[in-house]
Amino acid sequence: MGQVDRAFLEEVGLELVYDYGLLRNEQETNIFKEKMNQIETDGFWGFGNNYALTLKHMKEHLPDVRTVVDIGCCWGVFSYMFKDYQYIGVEEDREICEKDLFIRYYPHHQYVAGGFPYANPGGDVFIASMSLGYGGTLYHQKDNPEVINLFLDEISRYKYGYIKADKWVEDLIAERFEKVETIGKVKPVKIRNVIHNLGDYMGFWKRKDM
Repeated sequence: MGQVDRAFLEEVGLELVYDYGLLRNEQETNIFKEKMNQIETDGFWGFGNNYALTLKHMKEHLPDVRTVVDIGCCWGVFSYMFKDYQYIGVEEDREICEKDLFIRYYPHHQYVAGGFPYANPGGDVFIASMSLGYGGTLYHQKDNPEVINLFLDEISRYKYGYIKADKWVEDLIAERFEKVETIGKVKPVKIRNVIHNLGDYMGFWKRKDM
């Protein structure tokens, strides 16, 4: 790649992508550009840091992982980082799914249309970066015990999870998983009398029965 302005990357929340050497290569950049005029990435740039944190930790601590499921992947903008894994993105946004706006950097990567927990391919690790509880199936069905029980059963198909979510989602997942550590830095922000955990961080979780 050509010269990259790190100050700009920091401004849009991608400096860790730069620091960890996870910028797109030429082939990946060309594929991204082909789709770029069809998608809206504003507001999602900062998610790159979350994926960078996840990948670095996973490579260092989970060497046997093969399949990674990205719950709420949107277009799969940062899926290129997981070129060495069987990456499966899950997305329920109707427009993205119907228009097939997924970015396919590599042929061994897959996308599944639907909302978790109804759409769940299963795997070794799941990633949920501000996707669980921020709208979507889980948020709209959080008072439905049948859906909550299904959610817990389906999420338990994974050994590990990397999660960025509000406390009520973490409390729910804590019924089946234990939080091992937080990677990155949490920035609690109060919005409309509710504390939201922002900043560049991901919680690393392990299933309790392991």
